[in-house]
Amino acid sequence: MASLDLADGHHEYGRVGLRGFWDVLFAHAEGITDRFGGSAVNAGVQTRLGPVGILAERAELSDGFESEIFRPVFGPIRSRTTVRLDATVPTTFLPAFPVSVEYLEDQLTTGLTERQINNRISLSAGGVAISN
Repeated sequence: MASLDLADGHHEYGRVGLRGFWDVLFAHAEGITDRFGGSAVNAGVQTRLGPVGILAERAELSDGFESEIFRPVFGPIRSRTTVRLDATVPTTFLPAFPVSVEYLEDQLTTGLTERQINNRISLSAGGVAISN
């Protein structure tokens, strides 16, 4: 259960989920409902291929569901697909550092699509942490 105030008013959410793993495969599925309208289902898998972590997720939203995660910036969201790759660049003349690249695609109820490519590079050396 969670309660949250957004720009359009107060929301109260209930969530039920199932998570499990087998060897290097982790999977999850969940359903979320807003007492004041809207619901979402979300499922994903996470694994590792060699030194690269891979995450793939899909969310389907209905009845105008929104939350702090699914904010309708360009219009109400119908579905979201996320694919993320995580790796650590080995030590060279720099210390090892993590790198993440994420592709996010929102299908809006208007039929339009919003796509994002995000990255993060972090470095920590001598007590100083730097990240983009």
